[in-house]
Amino acid sequence: MGFRLLWLITRTSDDFVEFLGFINQQLYSKEIERLEVMMMPANFSSMVGEFMISNIPKYCSKLVKKQYHNGHPDLIPAGMFPKNSAQHSHIGIEVKASRYQSGWQGHNPEDTWLLVFVFDISGNLLSHSKQFAYKITDLPIFST
Repeated sequence: MGFRLLWLITRTSDDFVEFLGFINQQLYSKEIERLEVMMMPANFSSMVGEFMISNIPKYCSKLVKKQYHNGHPDLIPAGMFPKNSAQHSHIGIEVKASRYQSGWQGHNPEDTWLLVFVFDISGNLLSHSKQFAYKITDLPIFST
């Protein structure tokens, strides 16, 4: 993995940790359980993925979030398609987030790059705990 790619993924991951920490601090101040405890696991994974898709372009001007709803892949080269919108393309990066090291569910049979954010949420902390319990544990990137 190239240094620049690792750097932008690390920055985006750090942004997510900061975002989730901010949200959880606000919830804690109101005695509401942490967001990752409150949400259904699949919805939390979706939120992680969407956050990454929306924020990776902040650190890489050559990539943009695809503007076509439910198109494929999630990130495409900036300016390659009119209005950064394409229903399908073999050029770009599909982004997933998962609590699991393998067995990711994809719905795209096309050849593309896949970036998977594997994360861990500590389940042994009380739901009202102020301690933050989220971390990225793996970042497999490969061509399908």
